[in-house]
Amino acid sequence: MKKKLTAFLVVLIMVLSTGPVSAYETSDIDIIADVFFARPGGIAAIAAGSAVFVLALPFSLPTRSAGVVGQRLVLDPVEFTFCRPVGDFHYRLGSWDCWYEEEQAEIAPIEEEAPPPEPYVEPERPPIHDRN
Repeated sequence: MKKKLTAFLVVLIMVLSTGPVSAYETSDIDIIADVFFARPGGIAAIAAGSAVFVLALPFSLPTRSAGVVGQRLVLDPVEFTFCRPVGDFHYRLGSWDCWYEEEQAEIAPIEEEAPPPEPYVEPERPPIHDRN
């Protein structure tokens, strides 16, 4: 009896944990988990990664790998914390989508351009009469 119950619970958990792979929508639980756990964890990861990066500098500078070390320890947590949309855990790190000017231009309101100024045309001068 105990084996049947265990098998039933395992199958039930497997069935309930599966979902559509291609249709991902951010749920309320994802947003709550992101705001209360992932973002503060990201801020802690930025602080810890910065400290480890400074400690790793004497070893990474001679091997010219400071850029890679800085990317992994500092910039990836910054992107995870500040660039990733809230509740989106499928964000691909390294894309830095929030910093591109093209996307910023899409977000910012588009201002209408003023028409180009008309070229300056010098007015006609009246003829000068010689009084002599």
